[in-house]
Amino acid sequence: MQKISVVSLLAEGLGSAWLLLCGSGVAVLAAGFPVLGVGFLGISLAWGLGMMTAGWGLGEKAFAGFTPVIAVGRWSAGELSALHCLYGLLAQMVGSILGAGILFLMVCRIPSFDVHQGFAGNGYDVLSPGGFTAEGVALAECVMAFFLIILVQGSGQSRRYLVAAGAMMLTSMLTVTVDNAMVSPAKSIAVAIFAGGDWFRQQWVFLLAPFSGSVAGGVCSRFLFPAQPVTTG
Repeated sequence: MQKISVVSLLAEGLGSAWLLLCGSGVAVLAAGFPVLGVGFLGISLAWGLGMMTAGWGLGEKAFAGFTPVIAVGRWSAGELSALHCLYGLLAQMVGSILGAGILFLMVCRIPSFDVHQGFAGNGYDVLSPGGFTAEGVALAECVMAFFLIILVQGSGQSRRYLVAAGAMMLTSMLTVTVDNAMVSPAKSIAVAIFAGGDWFRQQWVFLLAPFSGSVAGGVCSRFLFPAQPVTTG
């Protein structure tokens, strides 16, 4: 049983900050760079590698998976207590805002940079790269969150972060043209705080849809993988 401590909260927050810097950082700094930009594939790889390295480097100390979708999914599956889930969500949110703040400081002095153009934010309608509606975006976020939890919960402790990394990379590939990737409310809110405007007003979709999918995935995993230990607060 892992107790909530300053060290575990710090590990969770730092892992979340690193994950945002990897994914959103690559999207802002390198995706569209002239000639040598990494493009959509580079963004997806960054999210996957960010999760893999955070998991291998900080996973033994952290406790909630570095993303709210995984935290809520594990709670729904009965593997994480409500208290652990809540503290994990808070640490992930703080870490993600910290990561977004660092990224903003890196680019805010560039004359051509306009944070209100998106800052790698998530959106629908005119804010969607592919012009997807709120309903289409919500469906994509919900389904991707559902499968992410099913795959993570079925992977076992030793392979959890590797499977999470692969699933997040593929999820990003699938959703980058839909809503600018990816299934992480902490990432969505953190960058929207800086982008403001409609980017922030549309966040209800990126809270409701992925959390609905993660809860459904957690409940389903109870039947698929019934022997999940419960961590109490």
